[in-house]
Amino acid sequence: DTHRCRKDDVWILDPTAGNFVDTAASCTSSPDIRVPENTPKTSVAHKMWKKLNQKGMLPKERSFHAACAIDCGCSILISGGMVDG
Repeated sequence: DTHRCRKDDVWILDPTAGNFVDTAASCTSSPDIRVPENTPKTSVAHKMWKKLNQKGMLPKERSFHAACAIDCGCSILISGGMVDG
């Protein structure tokens, strides 16, 4: 099931992106952040949830989820999932 979160996935939630037409105004405008191809471009989820492309040492895969706030104060990282990669 390609729509389920993998244990090594990291997603970023940017609640401020829902208020903008384009995510460039939010703090998730990094090219390292992408949205799954099957997500409609006009959906609020497309603007608010993005999968983070990780570089360097990757965190250990984990079952279930963990979350932490980003220092800029406007985003939350969610990691983990229920499906093995």
